[in-house]
Amino acid sequence: PGTRYGYQIIDEDKQVLAGGDDCHFTTAPKAGESGKVCLAFGSCARTKPLKLWQQMADEGAQGLVLLGDTPYIDSTDLQVQRDKHRAFLQVPELAGLLRNTPTWGTWDDHDFGKNDSDGNLPGKENARQAFLEYRANENYGHGDEGIYTKFRYGAIEVFLLDTRWFARTGP
Repeated sequence: PGTRYGYQIIDEDKQVLAGGDDCHFTTAPKAGESGKVCLAFGSCARTKPLKLWQQMADEGAQGLVLLGDTPYIDSTDLQVQRDKHRAFLQVPELAGLLRNTPTWGTWDDHDFGKNDSDGNLPGKENARQAFLEYRANENYGHGDEGIYTKFRYGAIEVFLLDTRWFARTGP
């Protein structure tokens, strides 16, 4: 707990794609340990440069929680989902923050599939597949349904709800 590690990203040809002093992370404080924790929460972020991401780092955010509509996708086509997630994560200011900051997430309507969508949306399985590929949560939903999750960071436990997958699907 609370230990800083350096890392490298190496491709299948053993070429270093990223590494050095800028590639590091610090593990969470011991579960239940009291002390100051600074998590940043954000949502409704489009794929464009925002100073906000750097401000989060400057303020000492130890983790980032994305609450949905990150990014705006408005499609359940798997390739569109993947392309939009990839473009969002490549925004330079956000990529800089993510390089050193653990990140958790859930979705809302625009990254689930379309505005005001619910669990009856055709193609929602594609949205879930792309989400799993681009969000490194420890776990996702139940079995092959939903993406709700929870995590602990020091003395804080955060529950991330999935307000889309199961919405309006019951009897």
